[in-house]
Amino acid sequence: MFKKIASIVCGWFRRGTSRPTGSFIDSPSVPRVQKVWMGGANGREIVVQSLPIERYLQILPRLDNIPALIMQHGNFRSQPVEFITAALDVAKEEIIQIIEVASGLNRKWIVKNVSLAELVRFIQAVYEVNEFEFIVGEIKKKMGGMVEAALQTAQIVPEEVDTHG
Repeated sequence: MFKKIASIVCGWFRRGTSRPTGSFIDSPSVPRVQKVWMGGANGREIVVQSLPIERYLQILPRLDNIPALIMQHGNFRSQPVEFITAALDVAKEEIIQIIEVASGLNRKWIVKNVSLAELVRFIQAVYEVNEFEFIVGEIKKKMGGMVEAALQTAQIVPEEVDTHG
């Protein structure tokens, strides 16, 4: 699913849409920044900022694997904490790689120093700063409109019943 979304988003950029005129300062999509502490007493402040497309492309395949791994192991739970612990149990490598790409931190340092609470705060900050809710909403609108248009274009005609037969 994430690969499809990535290809759609990249397609939008490849079309060469012209850049809007005017100031970007008033735009709601001006990159925001959040600071998150990771690593406990030996930790450091991590600045979470908007991810460039290159990093999204590194993260998306890993995100795509996580739901399948969780479902494969039968560890799907509805509570957020249970879901995160199940995800860490069966998809730990993917999650660590995502954090590594998103934060720029070394894998070894992440594993040795980052607590579960810090991990959740970091993921939440990445989600908020990168406006994932907005992105997913816009993609759903586009996809919904495309599906609706396709259904209208290819109206389903019922099969003719052979009564002579």
